[in-house]
Amino acid sequence: MTKRTFVNRNFRFKTFEKCFISPQINGHRIMTKKTKKGKIAINRERCKGCYICIDTCPNDMIEVDENPNKKGYSPAKFKENVSEGEKGCIACKQCATVCPEVAIEVYRAK
Repeated sequence: MTKRTFVNRNFRFKTFEKCFISPQINGHRIMTKKTKKGKIAINRERCKGCYICIDTCPNDMIEVDENPNKKGYSPAKFKENVSEGEKGCIACKQCATVCPEVAIEVYRAK
């Protein structure tokens, strides 16, 4: 069977999601969402360890780096390895928005 694609429109937030109707599984059709993936680059030397980004991240993808930077702060770091069951980074850019030192850049992974 082939996959069909349709667009789910959410006019309240003006976002569009691509959804796929996958082939039958155990006689039932299911719909799966294609989720956005992201990657975060944190400038270790600019980060002063306020950890606002850790509190803001909806999927807990940022953690404390135990190795201090040159200024003596313990900066935040991106969790590279996502265990099974975790959502991962969705590139929402909330961490970059709240960072007072502008030390975070968010990229969309392909």
